[in-house]
Amino acid sequence: MKSFNLCLLGFGNVNRTLIELLQRKESELRERHGIEWRITGVASRRIGWRVNAAGFDVADLLRAQNSNASAPDAFARIRGEE
Repeated sequence: MKSFNLCLLGFGNVNRTLIELLQRKESELRERHGIEWRITGVASRRIGWRVNAAGFDVADLLRAQNSNASAPDAFARIRGEE
């Protein structure tokens, strides 16, 4: 099994759509191609640069980005400040 650590530069429409596509194709990538992935870094104007060697929870990333809360509140869990 090949494992890829992905770092995203920017977290706008393109990278959010990429993550959603990777989520939809996750089982196919694993079963047919032997590929696993995780998001280990995200850099954006809104949240700065965040790194998690174990990988971020993708649902948390998408939920925080799409929330109407202020950036500090929305990304508190991702930063481990909850």
